[in-house]
Amino acid sequence: MFIVTTFAIPFGLIFGRIFYCLFAASEYSTVWQMLQLQVGGYGLFGAILGVYLAALLSRILFGIQGWGELLDCLAIGGALAITAGRFASHFAGVELGYEVPFELLTVYNPEEDLHVLAVYWLDGIYEAAVMLLGLFFYCNVRKKGEKESSGGLTAMLMLALHGTNAVIMESMRADALKLGANDFIKVSQILGITCCVVVVVAFIILTARRRGFRLADAVTILVIIACIVLGVYAEWRVGKGDYIRKHVLMFVSMAILGAVTMHYGVNASVPGERKVTAQERQSVKTGKKNTRSAKRDYRISQKEADLIIAAFKDPKRSEI
Repeated sequence: MFIVTTFAIPFGLIFGRIFYCLFAASEYSTVWQMLQLQVGGYGLFGAILGVYLAALLSRILFGIQGWGELLDCLAIGGALAITAGRFASHFAGVELGYEVPFELLTVYNPEEDLHVLAVYWLDGIYEAAVMLLGLFFYCNVRKKGEKESSGGLTAMLMLALHGTNAVIMESMRADALKLGANDFIKVSQILGITCCVVVVVAFIILTARRRGFRLADAVTILVIIACIVLGVYAEWRVGKGDYIRKHVLMFVSMAILGAVTMHYGVNASVPGERKVTAQERQSVKTGKKNTRSAKRDYRISQKEADLIIAAFKDPKRSEI
């Protein structure tokens, strides 16, 4: 863990900075501008990519075994780090939410005389919940003792849950990175929903391999599609007003998507029944045959039985 952390910190910072500058090319078009670390920001998905690459590099260079378990630990620690960073930003007075007319869940800026959404405060609470869910999932998997078959599932779950968070929070931020000139969907929203969909589909496939594909799985896929459609619709309507109700709709859609991911993640972590090979079946038959043969070897004839009984009936024979 110490080796991976040594790589993860610089990799996370470098890739987080590259990710941010990549989608703010008009302001950071040269390497020198990218190196001005005190100006601008960092992309969280880039930082996550850097941390995962650090784990992979550590495995290659140092031969660390069990990389799935390693990624699980990094994912839980990463969610805790994001939580601390978000709350730190909140208490530092850095709030980047839109101006809103209501005071609930907002921060007041006396200089500009307005209320803005407390995005980092909300984000910190969500990431803390993600960290606790991931920790519960990780402990549940380890309790089953199936580390070989379930290593890395916690990291996948954390990435999916963080993706649902990105869809909501990026919509609330006034400085979110946008893809090109569009003012509709942000970069992190696209990456977030992609990560979530890929992970939940992988969980469904793993679950189906264990106990077969069922009608409920097909219904679940339709629910996933419906949640994505509702989330996109809510984001589209946010730009046209009706801010509060559309964000409630987006939150409910992403919460359902996260719950489905958690459910199938738990099912995917359950080991499947191992198929018995023909050689193993033959071995079982041979063992039963040998057992029957051994029982026959222990049998005695009727004559031998009569001699034993007669010996016990004869007092002289008994004394001998």
